[in-house]
Amino acid sequence: MKLRNKLTALLLFSILGAPVATAQTLVDEVKTTRSWEFGLGGNMANLDRVTITGTHTAADKNTYKLDIKHLLGGDHLYVARELVSWLYLDLQASAGLGKAYNQTDRLFMGGLGLQVRPFKGKYVEPYFRIGVNYAHKNFSTTAEGRFKDDLTGLAHWQTTNTWNPSVLQTTRTSFVPLSAGVGVNAWLDNHWGIGLQGEFLHPIQKDAPKFVQMSLRLMYRLGGKDKRTYKTQYVEVEKIVERVVPKVEYVEVEKPVEVAPPSLCELFNNINFEFDKDLLTAESEMVCDRVAEILKSEPNKNGHFLITGFTDTRGSDAYNIDLSKRRARRVADALVARGVPASMLKQRGVGKRTAAMGYHEADNVRLGDRKVTIEKIVNDAYWNKLP
Repeated sequence: MKLRNKLTALLLFSILGAPVATAQTLVDEVKTTRSWEFGLGGNMANLDRVTITGTHTAADKNTYKLDIKHLLGGDHLYVARELVSWLYLDLQASAGLGKAYNQTDRLFMGGLGLQVRPFKGKYVEPYFRIGVNYAHKNFSTTAEGRFKDDLTGLAHWQTTNTWNPSVLQTTRTSFVPLSAGVGVNAWLDNHWGIGLQGEFLHPIQKDAPKFVQMSLRLMYRLGGKDKRTYKTQYVEVEKIVERVVPKVEYVEVEKPVEVAPPSLCELFNNINFEFDKDLLTAESEMVCDRVAEILKSEPNKNGHFLITGFTDTRGSDAYNIDLSKRRARRVADALVARGVPASMLKQRGVGKRTAAMGYHEADNVRLGDRKVTIEKIVNDAYWNKLP
């Protein structure tokens, strides 16, 4: 990171001709994968169920008691997949259970839907939904009837339902309702949230009931755009100062501060390896980019450079010799891959023979011994004798 800021400063310096101050980057990579949402909760359906729960017979009249149940609660299952940023495909299922006078009423329903989210916020996402479902129930939705054992045959009962004002009896148990509704997802953090949804269900069959349903769920989210807040990278540039001296017709401009480019040895100080590994870190890869540019700009293309690999004191001599050779080879291969002629480079490994830190020192201290160095060889006879 320090090297990248220095290089940015040099670039802006060459363009603007003024001192430059850079700010450290605090921006992490933003997720761009499409999201999955999973939810589990409860639902409540508005379905009237009427039963006759009591009968009283007298000499002059018969009395009947009607028990009307309006709501049917149950479980709610939810899965949704992001298609594009504003459109989601979901699968929803519910299992409703209600206690009637002499039986348990059951309603099972599931289906696919599309959610349109035109006003997506970072943590609050309202949406419109349309869908198609398959439903099965084990009870009749009856709004009128006659009383059993009525000797006159004239007595009857009748109720009204807001959603089915013209349908008095719906005995169908399996039907296909279309749904339309609205909902909102409120995210508590990058993964967890709460969803609330209300919908109206209209069956395609005429002898099936219409009804409304509400659901509340706890959700877990995978993938999608990161909802966390990041600071944006910025570069602060000092303005050129112009000062006019009284009675003198010239403008005095502050001279830019000359910044010497880093040397090869300074650059190689930033190439280190993790314990027991010969892989270059991301920062070391950036250092190799800069080193390759310097070597390729050598006026004498026949220059000779020796790369030496080192290890810390842990491990046997034989193992560390091999590891240091692999580290030197790794750097040499990285430079050749960036266009440096292979004839300019040779490498060797010396293991832990020159390690300065002891076996029991902390890892961040021994890191200084896990390195590579570079030196320019001007003695051709010496160069030719090197393996």
